[in-house]
Amino acid sequence: MTPELIETSRAGLVDELVTRSFGYPSGRRFFEDFPVWGSGGVTRLGLIDQGKLISHVGIRTGDMQTSRGIERVALIGAVATDEKHRGRGFSSFLLQEAMRRIDASGCTWSLLWGSEHEFYGKQGFRLEGTQWRFLISDLSIPVSGLQSNPPLEGLNEKIWSDLLARKSGIRFLAGDRDWVFAHRSVRWLSFSNPFCYVAYERGMDLKHIVHETGGDPAGIQKLLYYLYLECPIAQIIGTQSDLERMGFKTADGYRENLCLARPLKKGSPWNPEFWVSGLSAC
Repeated sequence: MTPELIETSRAGLVDELVTRSFGYPSGRRFFEDFPVWGSGGVTRLGLIDQGKLISHVGIRTGDMQTSRGIERVALIGAVATDEKHRGRGFSSFLLQEAMRRIDASGCTWSLLWGSEHEFYGKQGFRLEGTQWRFLISDLSIPVSGLQSNPPLEGLNEKIWSDLLARKSGIRFLAGDRDWVFAHRSVRWLSFSNPFCYVAYERGMDLKHIVHETGGDPAGIQKLLYYLYLECPIAQIIGTQSDLERMGFKTADGYRENLCLARPLKKGSPWNPEFWVSGLSAC
């Protein structure tokens, strides 16, 4: 019997499939790290065989903000096929269906994250963009002047307002609030005066990594120092300009590609202003 292509509203089936396929440890779930795929603002393409979801590809669209204006892009994630059904081209079929829909929608780029570069290359994806990675220990932070009170823990409304006001990267919308707050594997630290914050870790993908920052640069340095005291191997990722403003030196960092990307039109040049933060990446 040929599996049936569907758009599934049963997000729990996706969580179950991807959790199992990605090898999550007992007691952990994929949606704890990527709750966006359980939200109402995504398309979940799946193949059903005898009532069971055996393969899935998720699509969400977003506005990429740059100095030149806004471009509509598609972010792809939760790509998984049940182990018993691999090697039959199901993920390739769903990706091709996803590309057909994305291209028809007019999105200028499709973006995804994964280590299977050869597989995605056959679907027209290539490594693009730049992000920088540093060990927090590379930042020389004076111990004197650290606030005596510990940082505030947790995502709060002031941080959320700052995320909404960002002028680069994928724009957060008011409707994204529920899934952003639903992350169970992201640790938020902040100071209220002067206001600043960092987001640390995101499950298996961003373990020991700071991937969101905002507010006063000197305050961010202090938050990073607190994390360094807890975990000397902690790292931070971001744009070159943002990290240099915090005091990191490019010579100490590691330059890496931002994502795998596929343009709407073959041969289109990558916009060097494109940026996707860890929280937005799928």
